[in-house]
Amino acid sequence: MVQPAARVWRRLKDLVAWDSRDRDIHDEMGFHLESLTHEYTHAGMPEADARLAARRQFGSLAKLKEQGHDVRGSRVEPVVRELRHATRRLVRTPGFTLAAVATLAMAIGANAAIFTIVYRVVLNPLP
Repeated sequence: MVQPAARVWRRLKDLVAWDSRDRDIHDEMGFHLESLTHEYTHAGMPEADARLAARRQFGSLAKLKEQGHDVRGSRVEPVVRELRHATRRLVRTPGFTLAAVATLAMAIGANAAIFTIVYRVVLNPLP
């Protein structure tokens, strides 16, 4: 069983290193294809026929690679992708970004001020 810290570390590494995950999936599928080819050649098939039969039995490489991405992918990946997209959009439109940040700052400040007043007057009044 994989330790929780190791699992978290692997997922964080996968978020940063996209190409290593692709390389791992490609290497794993290549290993399985070579194993099937070896089985067929060991059974007496010629090399070319064995490779073709192994490809037929193994199936579509693109479909299997996509399934591998789905299985090995994390739930954080779509969130990271959306955050990257949002960051790019905000950098492209600095006026909108400034207005959005100012609006959020004023709303959070007003909320904090109102909550402080309500807490002091209603919830924790003077004796």
